[in-house]
Amino acid sequence: MNLPGLSYRQKEALITLRSVGVASLAQLSRVLLQDPSNVRKRLLALVKKGYVLRFFRQGGIHYYAIPQKMEKSIKHSVNDLMNSLIAKAASEKSPQQPDLPK
Repeated sequence: MNLPGLSYRQKEALITLRSVGVASLAQLSRVLLQDPSNVRKRLLALVKKGYVLRFFRQGGIHYYAIPQKMEKSIKHSVNDLMNSLIAKAASEKSPQQPDLPK
């Protein structure tokens, strides 16, 4: 697999993330058997380089490895869209608070 500009550990994290799909930092740290702080640094580098998307999901921040490297502007648009869809789904699931009488 041709992944230019990535360290061995970044490639390892990317390949693992691609195999599991979507994962939180804790989940990926357990799979890789590595310290979460080190895995977090690698994931943030992969996000910055356009190989991984970082988004909020119920339960915290999750990471998704995209099949091909994305341009920065496209990555931000996709990330914003994913976050808005997740927020919309979460608001639809949560019960509405009844209006209290004044």
